[in-house]
Amino acid sequence: MVYMLLGTNEREQGVLSERSEARVHPDVKTESNQGYALHNELQNKGDAMPMKQINECKRSFHSWDAAKQQLTVHLPQPFRFEPNISYLARSKNECMYHVDAENGQITKLFPWNKRKFLLEINCEEDQFLHIRFVGGGGQEAGLGVRHDNDLGEYGKVAKELAEELLEDPAGSDNERPDQNLREECADNVKSFADPALLDAVASYVWEWFDLGRDLQPFYELAEHDPLLQNAARKFYGLRILGIPDLFEAISWGIIGQQINLPFAYTLKRRLVEGYGSSSVWNGRTYWSFPEPAQIAELTPNALTSLQFTGKKAEYLIGAAQLITEGKLSKAALLYHKEAKAAENELLRIRGIGPWTANYVMMRCLRDPSAFPIADVGLHNALKLVMDRSEKPSLDEIKELAVHWKGWEAYATFYLWRTLY
Repeated sequence: MVYMLLGTNEREQGVLSERSEARVHPDVKTESNQGYALHNELQNKGDAMPMKQINECKRSFHSWDAAKQQLTVHLPQPFRFEPNISYLARSKNECMYHVDAENGQITKLFPWNKRKFLLEINCEEDQFLHIRFVGGGGQEAGLGVRHDNDLGEYGKVAKELAEELLEDPAGSDNERPDQNLREECADNVKSFADPALLDAVASYVWEWFDLGRDLQPFYELAEHDPLLQNAARKFYGLRILGIPDLFEAISWGIIGQQINLPFAYTLKRRLVEGYGSSSVWNGRTYWSFPEPAQIAELTPNALTSLQFTGKKAEYLIGAAQLITEGKLSKAALLYHKEAKAAENELLRIRGIGPWTANYVMMRCLRDPSAFPIADVGLHNALKLVMDRSEKPSLDEIKELAVHWKGWEAYATFYLWRTLY
């Protein structure tokens, strides 16, 4: 097994000072399996660090196995795959990925650079996420092949050698490898994946599972909170499964307004199957979320025919238009140093109120202090854990949440899990 490390180690970067408890994979030759030092460094110095340096630091958390066409993401602790995949499997009507809970596997379509890649994700001993490119391999699976100028000098020589061996098989067996070896060499060279693609996939998974978050302070808080203690113990290792794409997060927030969860999933499926892109593999169709540019061109009637209300149709189309016109972006929202400023910017968007704004901040912008305090599910969860016949009032919830400061999003997420 050969791993190609995409990035630099801590000695070269000079910005990483700690290591996580996660062990290094036996086949990975790297000193870069640090945990939250990177997260803390980016939090503290992110504004002063060049983006190139930040990206190179992030790359130290993943490695590529060319033989298996497999990307490995090294997991900071604490992490447990079981509660995370159980959360993802909570609805059989989910259309954005497929979960095989029995075999511990997630399959998801990942659009990138006007192409589609089918990813198969599983976990090894709660220490490593392995991501395979499936669907036939090579170009059929959409696996990016690196161009000559991306291979580097070593890659160029290997590629030229492989092509030469294939074109000129003549010569003594003692002087040249046999045909099978020549073909294997050529195939291996051609299978070099685009580093930009690997970075994009690893970054997406990293953000999807909120792997940059050190959960130890939350668990210390929860251990002394009677409302959170049992949930934190039961779902230990669970992270807030996010929605990295801003338009998808806003859409899901708008779709879920004032309706039950099963019907929200139905509406999302109709939207995705009506306007998203798809790929079929092994008899199953995998979908990616519609592009905002496509939704921006619709009339409300196109969505009301799917049983969206007229207002929700207008809200979705309006948000899509803002993104398409460059008036709304995830980068701009994250640029705000204060979470309240990002919330206020979201609140200026028609159809987004405090609940939706905090939901987007929680699931997409990754603000651990986001607090959808008016959420019905949160109220029902508190009613359950408090063993009461009535839901607590908003004033009472504010009082209960005083000790959650800075972790309101995780407190809410863990309480949600007590319901299903």
